[in-house]
Amino acid sequence: MQISKTTNHGNVRWRATASLLGKRRQRFFISRDEARAWLNSIEADYTGFWLNRTPDEQRDIASAFNLASKRGVSIYQCMLNSPAKLIPLSITDTVGRYSEVIKRRSLRPSSLKQTQLHLSQLAREFHDKSCHEVTSGELEQWFHTRNWKRSTIDGVIAKIGPFFTSWCVREGYCENNPCKAVKRPRSDDSPPSIYHLLSLRPKNSSKQP
Repeated sequence: MQISKTTNHGNVRWRATASLLGKRRQRFFISRDEARAWLNSIEADYTGFWLNRTPDEQRDIASAFNLASKRGVSIYQCMLNSPAKLIPLSITDTVGRYSEVIKRRSLRPSSLKQTQLHLSQLAREFHDKSCHEVTSGELEQWFHTRNWKRSTIDGVIAKIGPFFTSWCVREGYCENNPCKAVKRPRSDDSPPSIYHLLSLRPKNSSKQP
């Protein structure tokens, strides 16, 4: 790295020359101090990342840094916490696209029919919503309104869960699968355990009067 006084386009200028990642770079400045400041920035930014950014990009990065500092997190964490830009597509349209996709898969006819049935029910229930607007609580309310048992709910989630995870999330229609946070009712058709039955017996039932 060096600074030299020269004439550039008929004007006296200070030329700063630096080697960055094996490439020679130079710039001309009005004063020696400006040339020295540029070389100092080269030394501080040895990857050349900042110097290769446009002025607009540098302003955006600086704004992102200020916002992250106010939140007490790094720029990377700030970006992770920012909502993703989602494609606003209705449940009805998304189900229609997904249905065409699964028809081309090697699914058993019974499994395909069952998946299409539950997807159609989902589309009818949430026809006025976009994919990313459907919440876990709304799914729970839907299950409750239909008075479905635990086994039925498990079956429905097994069919519509992949629709959200492997299709909607992948295609950018929603950020996560709302089925994952659904609270399912306890199974009400399992027989009581032997320990529970024994606990219900009176303590003195085994004694003779």
